[in-house]
Amino acid sequence: MTNDLAEILADGSFRILGRLDNVINTGGIKVQIETAETILRDIINAPIAVTSVPDEKTAEKVVLLVAGSFDEKGLMEAAKAKLPRYWNPKVIVRVDEIPETGSGKPDRRAIRALAARLLA
Repeated sequence: MTNDLAEILADGSFRILGRLDNVINTGGIKVQIETAETILRDIINAPIAVTSVPDEKTAEKVVLLVAGSFDEKGLMEAAKAKLPRYWNPKVIVRVDEIPETGSGKPDRRAIRALAARLLA
């Protein structure tokens, strides 16, 4: 048993979408963090991380952290063109770096804590 989320394909094979614990629930819509990041990496030439912060209206608000400079309006428009409607970040925050674990993977807890601190 794993915490991986998979899509079963018509031929019986499967595709790993991400981890169940990396899902954002925003207004009842489930946003798979890894899938959103994969889509956004095609349009952003900088290290990024998708996370969330608590939101009174929708339970969680999608937040995009970008390590580098960017045009916020242009990036929001590009994200809206690529992501499903409710997956769009409500806030984009510039950071110096994206927190990583010792093995070089995104440190999801540290990323979420950083977003919460910067948006407090």
